[in-house]
This record gives sequence, C-alpha cells and structure tokens, in this order.
Amino acid sequence: MAQTINKTDIPACIGELLHLQDTVILPGLGAFEGTYKAAVVDSVQGVVHPPSRKLRFNSNLKLNDGTLVDLIARNNNWSLSKAQAELDAYVSRLQQALEKREIVEIPGVARLYIDFEGQYKLMQGPENFHTPSFGLPEVKFNPVKRKPVQATAPDPIAAIRPEPLPFWKKINWRSPVLWLLSLAVLILIVSIAFLAGNMNRIPNSGIALSPSPVTTTDPQNEFDDEEPELDEDNAFVTGNLGELVDTEGATRVPGLKEAIVIIGSFKDDSNAEKQIQAIFSDGYEAYSDQPNGVTRVGIRLGYETEDQLQEQLKVIQARYNKKAWVFTPEAE
Repeated sequence: MAQTINKTDIPACIGELLHLQDTVILPGLGAFEGTYKAAVVDSVQGVVHPPSRKLRFNSNLKLNDGTLVDLIARNNNWSLSKAQAELDAYVSRLQQALEKREIVEIPGVARLYIDFEGQYKLMQGPENFHTPSFGLPEVKFNPVKRKPVQATAPDPIAAIRPEPLPFWKKINWRSPVLWLLSLAVLILIVSIAFLAGNMNRIPNSGIALSPSPVTTTDPQNEFDDEEPELDEDNAFVTGNLGELVDTEGATRVPGLKEAIVIIGSFKDDSNAEKQIQAIFSDGYEAYSDQPNGVTRVGIRLGYETEDQLQEQLKVIQARYNKKAWVFTPEAE
C-alpha cells in the first residue's frame, strides 16, 4: 500500500517545477528527470495519447541546486532557512518510508519504491508535464483493419520459359496426311454444293401449300382505371390496366386461360426495357404498352384454375413488385 507524504505543499512545488524544467532535485535523495515522449497510438484500445514528458528517478543526482527551496519559500511566504528545513524534513520522511520497502506516493507526480535489487523505481501518475500539450485529452478512434498485401516473388522458371508457338507454326505443311485431309474436305464441299443445286432444280409438282390460318386476337377489357400511384422508389407507377395491346405477339396455348400480371409503369423507356429483359431472362413472357405516355410492363401467364393463377401471382409479387396485380382478358 502506498504511503502519502504530504504535510506541506512540497509535492505541488515539485509538479510545478516539472512543467518548467527537465530536472527537479530532492536534496539528499535524488532527482526527477523528464524527457519528451511523442504521441502514442494504442491500436488495441483505439486511443491516441497526446505528447507528454516521461519521468525517471536518478538517485545519483542529490546535490541541492536551491531551485526547489526557492519555489517553496516564495509559494508559502517563508524564509529560505524555513523552506530548507521543511524540505529536509520531507525528504527524511521519504527516505525512511523507502528504506522500509514501502511505496511512497508524491501526489500529482509519481510513486517511488525500492526494488529487491536496491534500485529506485518510479511509477508515473496521469499528470502530463509537457506544457505545450498539457490538458489535451486522449482521442479515441476505430482502427481500420486491412488485409496485408503479400508480394509474390517472380517465378525464375517462368522467366526463362520460352513462349508457346502459334498453332499455325506447329503444323507440318509437308505432311502427306494433311494434304489428304484437305482434299477430302474439298471433295465434301463440292458434293454438298452439287446436291444443293440439284434440289433447287426439282420440278414443281403443282400442289399448292397454303399456310394454316392463324387467328389473332386483340383482347380488351374495359373497367374503371385506378389513379396511378408512385411506388416507394419513384422508379415506376402502378395501377389498373386499361386497354391492353399485346406488343410481344404471344400465341395462346389451347385449353389454358390467359392472364396478365402488371408489374409497373415506367416513365423512362430505358428502365422499362431493362425490366422487359429481366422478365425474359427469368423465363417469363413479357408484356408492355404505352397508354398514357408511360410504358407499362407485365407478364403474360397461362393457367387452368384460379388457384394456379394466385400461386403464380404470389411468386411474381415476391420477385418483382409487391403491388403487382392481375388483369384477365375476356375470352374470345
């Protein structure tokens, strides 16, 4: 347990001198010596300590220079003789406590003790005696951890390894096998050209082939449109679909009902094109029109039952837009 020796304000005088000079002598005991200590970055604690003065105790420097006595006399309005007597008594008490192997505390300065080898040891307190940085607080920070970059040594074997030759330089053009293969390929090309010419000269049998009639429909469904409302990111607007125009020309599968799930309406044509490409990439059939100056984009679906349609709607809402809605064209 540290013993505090502080019956006068001598410790305060010692601390005051340490702010002004590098050495403060306790006559007959030793001297406090201060050296400059640069700012310290503690990466573990995330703290930057300001510049300070590191103290050490020199037991060989005991000669009284009168500096501490003069300051004690001025601060207490004492005579030099009384100040000297108070300082001698203070040092004597310090010496006695240290010889008993006690830790002696000098308030505001440091703690002194004698180790098992008989050497004076000093434990500096939190006081910063470096006057230019006195009063500066510790600065906390969050260190940025970066992976170390490991330099790769050059491969000595690769440096002397010759570059591979191009493919055409590796071919032996004088090989008879190569010439035989080239001749065979030439004969094959001529034969294919000859057969193609003969097929074009086949006389017309007179049978007229007429294409099967294809019925195209333009499904429409009239109902009251809802007022379009902006989506959260303002990238598109969603609402009910008015007149539908099939811009993709999809073929209806026989036996299936058809529905269109509207994902949204885009003010920017490039954004609409990106959405259509995404629909095609996901394996769906895209739908788009431009009724009111904006491009509406949707997905055309085929279904047999209402339950199948609702299941597909949930998948599309989860993938594209939670506000996607269904429009079912009228049957022809």
